[in-house]
Amino acid sequence: MATIDYMHLCDHAFLGANARPGFVGIFDVIYTQTFPCVYHLLSVGARFRGMPNEIIPFVASVEASDGEVIKKLEGAIPADRNGLAFLAGTFLNINFPSAGRYHVTITSAGKPLASQALQLHQIEPSTR
Repeated sequence: MATIDYMHLCDHAFLGANARPGFVGIFDVIYTQTFPCVYHLLSVGARFRGMPNEIIPFVASVEASDGEVIKKLEGAIPADRNGLAFLAGTFLNINFPSAGRYHVTITSAGKPLASQALQLHQIEPSTR
């Protein structure tokens, strides 16, 4: 069974030169003036460690604090000859109903592998 070495929420996750994972704009808090709000692009980058050449099924989901799944990505990612695989997934147009704590969770074969908290805060509109 695969495991996850690390996971980050960011503006953009990608594989760079020589298959090195890259992350732009790592964050765990979103500020907005109104709710519900639509967050247009949230990337998740995660390194899986499994068996050599394994095909690793995954579900990445954005969940409310009550466990309700708001958005999800499903797929399978191939591990290399060393058993490593990098997920660069992007959630589009996530509708967050209210301020509070959310989680992005990655599972494989029904088992949770990693979870990252994501806080949403409401801020006052600027008076400038």
